[in-house]
Amino acid sequence: MKNFYETMDTELLEVVIELGSISKFGAPWATVALNNKQVYNTYVADRAIVRQKVDLLEPIDIAITLSKKIYNEHAETALLINSIKIDGIELMPDSCHLANYENDQQNNSPTTYLGFNGTWKFSTDRPFYQWLHQTTGQGWLLEPM
Repeated sequence: MKNFYETMDTELLEVVIELGSISKFGAPWATVALNNKQVYNTYVADRAIVRQKVDLLEPIDIAITLSKKIYNEHAETALLINSIKIDGIELMPDSCHLANYENDQQNNSPTTYLGFNGTWKFSTDRPFYQWLHQTTGQGWLLEPM
C-alpha cells in the first residue's frame, strides 16, 4: 500500500507569488525570499510573478519586503500581494491572518497591502500538506518514517 508521499507525482511543489503595485510616487522596490533564498529583488512597475520550486518535505517560509519607499502624503506607493499559490492552492487572502508584517510604522495588522517599508512574512511550521490539513481542520497527515 502506498503512503501519501509515494502517491505524489513529484517531490517538488511550485510556489507562485503574484505582486502588484501602486506607483503614484514611484514604483515600489520588492525583495522576495523563499526559504531564506532571495528569488526576486527589483522594482515592481505594474506586476511581477515569482515562480520557484520547493521540496515537498520542507516547511515554507516566504518573506516579501517593501523598501526604498519615500513617504508622500499626496501620492501613494505600495506593494500588493495579489496571490500566493502553493501547488496550485491559493492561500491569499484567506490565510493572510497567519502572516506577520513588521514595518517602520509599527502597523502589524493582517494585510496583503504593504504600504510601509518593512517585511511581510508567512511560514508553515511543517511541510506544506501537513500544515494545510491541520490549518484547514482536515486532521493530521502521517509523517514518513
